[in-house]
Amino acid sequence: MIPIQLRLSFQISLNYEQSDVIIQSIIRCFLRCTMSQLNQQKILITQMKKIILIAGGLTISALAYFSLNKQTQITTAEEDEKVIAFYKQLISQSFPHFYLVSDIIRKLKVEAKNDFETGYQAILKEVESLFKKKQLMVLKQFNIQLEDVIRIKSNSKNQDLKQTFETFQQLYEDALQGSHPKFDMTEATIERFNHKELLKITQETLLITVESMKMAISQMDQIKGRQEQFLLDDHLCLELLNKTKLVQRRRQIYCNHGLDQYEIEPSSPTQTYTKLINYHKQNDNRFSSAITCLDDKYEQIISKFMRRLIKQEDIDSELKKISLQEILATYL
Repeated sequence: MIPIQLRLSFQISLNYEQSDVIIQSIIRCFLRCTMSQLNQQKILITQMKKIILIAGGLTISALAYFSLNKQTQITTAEEDEKVIAFYKQLISQSFPHFYLVSDIIRKLKVEAKNDFETGYQAILKEVESLFKKKQLMVLKQFNIQLEDVIRIKSNSKNQDLKQTFETFQQLYEDALQGSHPKFDMTEATIERFNHKELLKITQETLLITVESMKMAISQMDQIKGRQEQFLLDDHLCLELLNKTKLVQRRRQIYCNHGLDQYEIEPSSPTQTYTKLINYHKQNDNRFSSAITCLDDKYEQIISKFMRRLIKQEDIDSELKKISLQEILATYL
């Protein structure tokens, strides 16, 4: 099992879904850097197939510890439902990354045939960090501690909880082996959300991502004074980003466009959006280039802002330079 997820603004995993764009962006840069260094690095890998499961915060070792060292307790129905909701949200917010992880694994297998293990090891730490942050944001969103999730998961007899966790685990492990989540959209759904519609939805979510970043960084400056850069390793940063309700606002955009009407789990229109985006990227190079171009333009602004290379008052003027119509005319 091997974890991965990359693109140009990786530190900003503010939306991890919640900012998949950002997270994914830095990953792209990191990957390019890693691929160029493959022939220079020789790292010994001794545990290539260990199960990491960091995304769920339930590593095998952690589960074993709590199972063996905690006295078994009967969980309440309320506790079970809260952890089920936690895992469903974790799946939803991880969904864009399942695709990205599998894509990176595939790319490594092709471009680094002889040094795949070296490339994997170089990326592994970044991936672990990504899923730890994602997990932390979801924990904060549900106001629950990791220890409680582990305890409830270990002791619960609830089959829905067990199945939800296993669903997450399977998606995660599949991605680490280079397999995408199952695509189960109908032709009617694919036709309903065409290229232009998906690009419009993407731009709307990117705009509120920038807005949330501005709000969080402004609040951070008020609390801690101006920092040289905005780092998501700081728990306060994650709390401030959560307070902007970015996840909920992105979901509302998906629902406004009807994405919640085309899936088995209405609570996660993010999955529908992600599946459609990746379907079209895989099947149309023009769309892939168009959405990559759009992502990059916003990612560059966010990355500069996080590193204090652009003033907050200048962001709006930079955003106005991004024209979806020009991108559509160029690529589609």
